[in-house]
Amino acid sequence: RMKERGIYVLEMLAYLKDSCVIFSGQESMILSNLKQTVHCYLNDESVVHANAKLTAQGILGTLLLSSSTAIDQMKVDLIGTGRCARACAAYFNKLDIQYRYITRSHRKEPEFLSYDVWKVSDPYDIIINTAPAEMVNQSVMNCWKNRKMILDIASDFPFVESCCLKHPYLNLVKMKAIPAQVASSKAAEIMNEYILKELKL
Repeated sequence: RMKERGIYVLEMLAYLKDSCVIFSGQESMILSNLKQTVHCYLNDESVVHANAKLTAQGILGTLLLSSSTAIDQMKVDLIGTGRCARACAAYFNKLDIQYRYITRSHRKEPEFLSYDVWKVSDPYDIIINTAPAEMVNQSVMNCWKNRKMILDIASDFPFVESCCLKHPYLNLVKMKAIPAQVASSKAAEIMNEYILKELKL
């Protein structure tokens, strides 16, 4: 995708001095083969935790602005159990918003529902996707009895099958870079603290 935009990463990296320090979100084969020192901030638990809280804050704000349902009547399906899903659940607990985790595995706890059961039943009216996988297709949507609002934060991956995007029961909101959008100063502060720590400044 970067090459299509005229950004040639390998050529750019070839001009960097060996003393250059690189900061990246995730690890990659290209970066691991470089001579330069590379720091991946998504490997830092404090950065991930702080960004998850800001992400949950942005999701909650979107729900309050976009949903016509009162807070105490909201019912939410959280797809996944990662940090962002758990950060959302922490806010929901404080606001008495009913929620459940949708997982691939079968668990006996009442707040968990397996995907195998979820996909053949009518889900809650609000779905928050944190999982990088396509999990909604026509057969899943055939079980829906009313319109669903989906907030998809794993936006580099298709959560809904492309042929279903115009389904009348689907209200899909794709959200990217939520921390920078809802709290840009705080997001920048988190990155600044990480960079200074790694550079030992």
